[in-house]
Amino acid sequence: DEPEDWLCGQGLVPLRGSRLLRRDSGRIGLERGEVIDGTRPVFSELLHPTGVGYSLPLLVYRATRFGSDPWEYVTIGTRQESELDLLIGVKALPSLRYGWIHLTRSVADAQTPFELVRFVVHPAAREPIGAGMEPALPILHAESTEDGVVLRWDARWGQLVLESATRLTPPSAWQQIAIAAGGPVRMQHPTSREFFRLRYPHPISD
Repeated sequence: DEPEDWLCGQGLVPLRGSRLLRRDSGRIGLERGEVIDGTRPVFSELLHPTGVGYSLPLLVYRATRFGSDPWEYVTIGTRQESELDLLIGVKALPSLRYGWIHLTRSVADAQTPFELVRFVVHPAAREPIGAGMEPALPILHAESTEDGVVLRWDARWGQLVLESATRLTPPSAWQQIAIAAGGPVRMQHPTSREFFRLRYPHPISD
C-alpha cells in the first residue's frame, strides 16, 4: 500500500457560543479523486457553518502498511514544506456531510502560507465525494403513467434544476422545467424524443 501522511494537533472549535479544546487528527495530501467517506478516517472534522476553528499542529507522521501487516508509524518532517497544493478531506458537523478543501501557494517553503482556493461539501449526508471533484448528482427516475410522465430523484440533494432537451448533440438547447427537491415533477407525455437532466442551481462551493 502507498504510505499515508497524517497530522496531529490540538484544535479550538466553536461550541454553543463558547470554545472547545479537542484533539485533531487528519489525513493530509489526498490525491485528486480519492474517495472521502465513512470507510476510513481520511478527513478532519469541520463545524459548518457555525464559526471558525483554530488548530495547532503538533506532529506529522507517516503510516505505512505492507499487505495485511499492521501499520508502521514514523515521525517525519512537516510535509507542507515541500508542497505547493494540498487537498484535505473534511466532515461537516453535525450534518455528517463529507467534503474537501483545496489549498495552494506560489512557493514551497516553511515561510509561505497556503491560500484557500476552494472548498466543497456534499449536499447530502453520508454520501461519498471525490477529493477535488464536484459531488455526483442523484439518479433521475422516470415513471410513465396514464396521465403522463413522473420524474423523481433523491430529495437529500436539496433544490435541483430539472431540464429537458430534444437532442444531445450540439447545438442542444436545455430548457428549465422545474426547481424542486426530489420531485415528483409531473409532465404530459412528450410528442417526440426528449432527454432530461439535473443540475445544481448554483456552484457547490462555500
